[in-house]
Amino acid sequence: MPDKYSVIDDFNRQGDVGQSIVAMFEIDPDDGKWAATGTGFFVAKDILITARHVFEHKFSLKRSYAWDGSDPDAKEAAQVFRHVIVQQSADGTHEIRQVIRSVMSARADICMVKVEPAKVAGQPCLPLTGKLPQVGDTVFTYAFPESTIVEDGKKREIWLNGGFYRGIVHEVSLSGIGTMTPWQNFRVDFHIHGGASGGPVFNASGRVVGINCTSFDGQTDLSFVTSIGSDRELGFDDLDELEDGNVHLTINELVKAGDAKMPPWKHNKARR
Repeated sequence: MPDKYSVIDDFNRQGDVGQSIVAMFEIDPDDGKWAATGTGFFVAKDILITARHVFEHKFSLKRSYAWDGSDPDAKEAAQVFRHVIVQQSADGTHEIRQVIRSVMSARADICMVKVEPAKVAGQPCLPLTGKLPQVGDTVFTYAFPESTIVEDGKKREIWLNGGFYRGIVHEVSLSGIGTMTPWQNFRVDFHIHGGASGGPVFNASGRVVGINCTSFDGQTDLSFVTSIGSDRELGFDDLDELEDGNVHLTINELVKAGDAKMPPWKHNKARR
């Protein structure tokens, strides 16, 4: 009998996890070396959500930037640092896609990202929900902790360490906890390893309720997850036309769509 609290048998078996959830990297502008920064997940065509702190780096000049030539100041930012994602294709190969825009929340640890169109990879998107989990609920994450990069000057090897992790919700805060996470979040007992920041946190039905935020050094069972609903107005308001003809996309719209239509996913075990 399948574990009623585990996530997405069909999702995992068909390889959709590797296409929906991606590893994120930063490229050093001085020497071109790559560094793993976190995890992101698709919520619409070419649009991902991740943690804000994944993009907050010493090389960043702007909290919102574009590389399409429309913003002269952003051109300078583009020359200073770059982000890319590594996305798995259905055939098991991987595609590198460049981040071309981002918008960061001023309220919470959330960032919405636009990437260049895919050449090969598919793009299944994850449904969101604004409904907070309750204390005692089981939640899951899938992320890419501690990905490694080996560069010898001639070639680059990237080792992605993706995996499911499961935990229990121990506290839910509507107004935040202290000065470190002063936004709507919840505390769980799985550890958020380096590189897992920005990964989606699912409820038992497979909908995304939060985004991996932070753990504390030395604490393997104390982590904080940013609620999806902590900044519903975050989004892009000048996108190229989406499939429905709109040019606006916010988390609130994605939440409404996710709560209205839920795919009938099955479940499979995850590890803590």
